[in-house]
Amino acid sequence: DKFVQSKENHLVTAAGAIAEVMRSCDNQDLMIQIFRSLSAVAIKTDSREQLNALLDALRKIIKKYPVPLDDIIPIVSSFISGSHPIFEHKPPALLNDKDTKIYHFLQNVAENNQELLKDIADFVINTLTNVPMYMYDVYLDIISFISNYPEIIDSKFLINFLINK
Repeated sequence: DKFVQSKENHLVTAAGAIAEVMRSCDNQDLMIQIFRSLSAVAIKTDSREQLNALLDALRKIIKKYPVPLDDIIPIVSSFISGSHPIFEHKPPALLNDKDTKIYHFLQNVAENNQELLKDIADFVINTLTNVPMYMYDVYLDIISFISNYPEIIDSKFLINFLINK
């Protein structure tokens, strides 16, 4: 906890790495606690390096353990609403970070929590319409994932959008 709360990039990154190593343990309660600690810092950080390290650890925990929705919603909401500090009070489409883990994280959340899929898909599609072309590769995996759910997104719209952009 002290590593994560230190706000020092190297310590927060180390905390994320430790969490990744610990996910091989079978203590679900401990991993949920670790998820809570890491997400509490991730939701407040404006450091890209810290956020990416934390999101990597969080998404790996989500893949292995059933994290309660109540613990996931705050960080997902901060991205979807555009209120996360990483966006610097600008629209999420203006985030200029080709290494961002936000969309990998959101994809893992949607894969493991279908009840959040529509909100995440709407956010991605709305953001995508304003993203500069050089950032498209950041979105490819999640767009591919979302396109598997025609009840959520009209694949024809998505294809036409990408072709005409």
